[in-house]
Amino acid sequence: MDRYVMPRHLSQEQQTKIADLLSAHPPQEVILVQPHRCEEASSYRSDFHTALTKGGWKIKTVEISDDIGEGVTLHSRAPIVTGGDSDDKPLQILGDALRSAGVAITGTGSGRGQRDTEYLLYLKIGRRRMDDNDLILKEEIKQQIGELQKQLKRTD
Repeated sequence: MDRYVMPRHLSQEQQTKIADLLSAHPPQEVILVQPHRCEEASSYRSDFHTALTKGGWKIKTVEISDDIGEGVTLHSRAPIVTGGDSDDKPLQILGDALRSAGVAITGTGSGRGQRDTEYLLYLKIGRRRMDDNDLILKEEIKQQIGELQKQLKRTD
């Protein structure tokens, strides 16, 4: 909690940008994944849920997982295709839409297996990243608050 700065949210502008870009493509089903007992990630996931459905894409399910990394990641699973098209267009489209709205994606991956019977697209909303950039930002915010408090004292 000490390193926590601000909860993540998608602005209305970001949600609209994602929705507009997704609506230009055939609708897909997305599985949203969030960590267990993390209200901040759950709230952020809700923002993505709104943006995706506004873009005409369907939320297949929301999964809770303790095995999820930090940040926002994209992943797909598909059956092994022999002699067919193996493009992962939905993953690419979703990634492009998120990046164009300024969403930092910490990882992307895809896999194919004999047990896979359908294409599955995952948007995983992990816990907020707590790296050195967060510490730097926290210090900058503390300095700004200190300056504002000084200005308030001068105006009293």
